[in-house]
Amino acid sequence: MNQEEQKNDEINLFDYIDVILKRKKLILGLGLLFAAVVIGMNFLFSLRLPTFYKTHSIIEIGQGANLSCPDIIEKIIRGYYQEALKQKDINYFELTIEGTAPSNETMEAKIERAKKTSCQGNIIYLKVKSGQPQEAEKFLNEIHNIIIEEFQKTFTVEKKFREEKLNILKNRIFFTDNERKELENKIATLEPKAYQDPTAFQLALLDTQLKVEEKKQEIISLREQILQSEKETKYISMKPTKIIKEPTSSEEINKSQIFNNMAIMSGIFGLFIGILLAFGQESYKRNKRLV
Repeated sequence: MNQEEQKNDEINLFDYIDVILKRKKLILGLGLLFAAVVIGMNFLFSLRLPTFYKTHSIIEIGQGANLSCPDIIEKIIRGYYQEALKQKDINYFELTIEGTAPSNETMEAKIERAKKTSCQGNIIYLKVKSGQPQEAEKFLNEIHNIIIEEFQKTFTVEKKFREEKLNILKNRIFFTDNERKELENKIATLEPKAYQDPTAFQLALLDTQLKVEEKKQEIISLREQILQSEKETKYISMKPTKIIKEPTSSEEINKSQIFNNMAIMSGIFGLFIGILLAFGQESYKRNKRLV
């Protein structure tokens, strides 16, 4: 093959550009046609495709009641609140807690995993996937109400228990202090006698003095317990269960975005097919002229 033939066989970029410009209507037409067909099919498909929403909320479990964040999580996973919702004629949805285990794990594994990952700061993230966002929001609101009501009841019982405990401690201090005073009066009586007759009264005096010291230490311990209990009660009263974020719904999958992406890809594919056809037509035309 001589140099002239090699030169003719070389790929000329300008020839490609010339072919594309010459067949631009075919190329653009196929690109638009493919995109239009996909958009039309997606539109018809979207009319029949159900829309799913993600409804989520955040609740913070308070402190002070005998009802902790892990307790609430276990009740949710086990469906403890389902019966209460049925009585209120509220649709029950499958409730997901952030951090729960995959569905193929046992319930016990789900509960343990959720307790470890979802109780950071006593905050629980609740989520519902459904095609009824308004009903799902109503469902989560009612779950909130049940949890808050249950916590309040438990808190009231716990607070009453703590108040009774404080009263018992204060009464113990009152009676212990009276006992201390009686023992000190006894010491005042024994001291002159022990001075007059040490053999008969010295041992009784020492025993009574020892009991006074024990009563004083007991009173100090009781006062420390009261201070600690009052501090805990005050702190607990400031940490009720509250809603951090009200239930809100958002479309889980943006169908329009998916369809737009598909239309763009189809348009690009159409342009590619158009370019292939354009070069095919040009090649066929050249071969025909040579024949």
